[in-house]
Amino acid sequence: MIKKTVIIVLMFISALFLVKGGIFVYFIVCKVQGDRIEGTLKGIEDIQKAAIIYGMQHNGRLPDSIEDLTKESEDGYQHPLLKPDDKTDSWHTPFQFEKDGKNITITSAGPDRKFGTKDDLTNKKYIY
Repeated sequence: MIKKTVIIVLMFISALFLVKGGIFVYFIVCKVQGDRIEGTLKGIEDIQKAAIIYGMQHNGRLPDSIEDLTKESEDGYQHPLLKPDDKTDSWHTPFQFEKDGKNITITSAGPDRKFGTKDDLTNKKYIY
């Protein structure tokens, strides 16, 4: 009888550690995902700021693509506003950059790495 009770208690403790460990892993995964989302939103904001600076340097003309923000001017006078690594989100997916007149939309495919799904991250703001 004592052996049976000890075994039941040990099984209960083991199950408790498994559940507790699973919860811990879940929180770690959520924390990492949250950090990636936060980093991606900062990246979108940095691209938007770089687009505004580009517009100020080019008499109000906004960049046609994100590539315009990562290359030096032809005369070498102006340095790139973004590093090549700034063109991708926290999941290493290239940002989508769309220009419509004075509006620029910057979109990340998000954690699933597919555009057009509910986890996409975007600025959806007017520049000017």
